Amino acid sequence: MRKIFVLCALLLFPVLCAAAPAERWTEYVNERFGYSVEHPDIFEEAGKPENGDGVWLSSKDGKYELTLSGGWNVLGDDGESRLKSRLENVAHVSVQESEKGWYRLVYGNSGKDGAERVVYEYAVVNEEAWASFILSWPKDEDARFRPLIARMEKSLSLPKGE
Repeated sequence: MRKIFVLCALLLFPVLCAAAPAERWTEYVNERFGYSVEHPDIFEEAGKPENGDGVWLSSKDGKYELTLSGGWNVLGDDGESRLKSRLENVAHVSVQESEKGWYRLVYGNSGKDGAERVVYEYAVVNEEAWASFILSWPKDEDARFRPLIARMEKSLSLPKGE
């Protein structure tokens, strides 16, 4: 029985490794607002806003997009009020969740090519600032990105208040 188990493990190991390629990761740090987030290393810079609040990233083939941004919390928002504000600007919402220090929003839209896309937005907020990532991918590649989101959410952080 042990030999069969070992044989099965040896045969399945290459299949499992090929089915789930390891993503390489990098960290973005925003000096202006002090937030940081880890993201898959499949993106290159597509531009930066003049105000220094973040960066626009895109994969080389343009299939995947990632926006990293942050700002001062001048209105004293929490996660729930920021989510409410964001819901005014999006349609086709499939997930909306929030608590005091964060919100999550998932919705669909059409890409430049007309194909359906998933847009995943997650933000953290404290008394001083907020930071978010918005990740977009073709709907038919949902299985690739869903496992990566947990790491991105966990890594998105603001500096601790003084």
